[in-house]
Amino acid sequence: MLFGALVDTTPITDGRRIRGLQRWLAIWCGLLAMVAACAGSPAAAQTVRLRYGQISSTARSVSSLPLFIAQRNGFFARAGIELDLVPIEGGTDKMVAALDRGEVDVAQTATPYLIAAVLKGSDAVAIAGLTANPIYSLIVKPEIKSFAALTGKTLGLSLAIDTISISTRRLLALHGLKQSDFRVKELVGTPLRFACLRIGECDGVPLGQPEDLIAIGEGYTRLGISSEAVVRFQFEVAAVERSWGEANTDALTRFVGVLAASFRFLRAPANHDAVIATIVESTGSSPEIAGRILALYFAPEKLVLPLQAELDLELHSFLISHSRNRRLVADLENISLLIHSLRLVGYHHDENARRAGQQHLAIVRALLRRDSELAERLLAEHIETSKHNVLGLLLHQQESGNGLPLAVNL
Repeated sequence: MLFGALVDTTPITDGRRIRGLQRWLAIWCGLLAMVAACAGSPAAAQTVRLRYGQISSTARSVSSLPLFIAQRNGFFARAGIELDLVPIEGGTDKMVAALDRGEVDVAQTATPYLIAAVLKGSDAVAIAGLTANPIYSLIVKPEIKSFAALTGKTLGLSLAIDTISISTRRLLALHGLKQSDFRVKELVGTPLRFACLRIGECDGVPLGQPEDLIAIGEGYTRLGISSEAVVRFQFEVAAVERSWGEANTDALTRFVGVLAASFRFLRAPANHDAVIATIVESTGSSPEIAGRILALYFAPEKLVLPLQAELDLELHSFLISHSRNRRLVADLENISLLIHSLRLVGYHHDENARRAGQQHLAIVRALLRRDSELAERLLAEHIETSKHNVLGLLLHQQESGNGLPLAVNL
């Protein structure tokens, strides 16, 4: 856990401080519950059509599993969404450009490419988390038995800014290989890298699922997995143009709600067999490989998939989990989707976004110093700011009658 690594997580034992934090956290949860009661249900709204940009190379991979689940179980239809899947040729690096050109409304993309595009002027923003911490296996030719044997060999990696390449390079470094020790052939997409390995032009490649398990079955060797070197990061997100999100908050919220429902379905033990069947149907994997993928993805320490399409909400979870209040923890889990939905377009007000970011950093600094009194005061100030924004939002909803505008920063 990110904050666990930075902060001494021994609980604060000052009873008065604990009660103070619990009081403010209770106000926070109560306020969000009030907003939930006012938000209404999107299911009764008019059907909307969304063009979803999908990475061609992953269209039949496990990374698209939430979409397969939603389609197979009618989640989009029940939410009033007609989803058009638009394949984008050329790899992950082309996805944000498709958004910028208006070719799609929502796009699947890897986080580094989104960041790079925004730094160059794109108006795109992440609205939901997809694959959080992918597991990429470093698959090599059968005769290669160690990392040292990769010296002087050719590895098929994605582009340098891609998290696949970053995690693979760190895995290699962890086992003593410098970047000058091997050659790189840039190949975007697991299918291209697997093909390079099969025809012998690549000595090793990082592969996702199910290709890595298929390769092992064909006699190739797995030297290691990416999570050995990179424990936690946000790999893929769903993104939209900020202006589109502001103009289509209802459609956007419904879409994220469907993703959240898919991830919850994936995690429910009662749905195990149905999920296996969906993996087999969508990827062409055998039931045996599908079962191994599911077991790998839900190993508790792997954190491959989000709970319900959330992005990095770790600061809030960290604070709640250390309140020593089981009811607050349960309440946060129940309304976390609402919290996330409220954030989706809330940061288009620059001043609110700047203030929220400063308040978050101040709270973290207080926690690092174990200053419980300051942490309580800063948390109270942050919640007061959020409360002011939420009440303004509810007033706007009542006066306009246009539904929840989602312009709050929590």
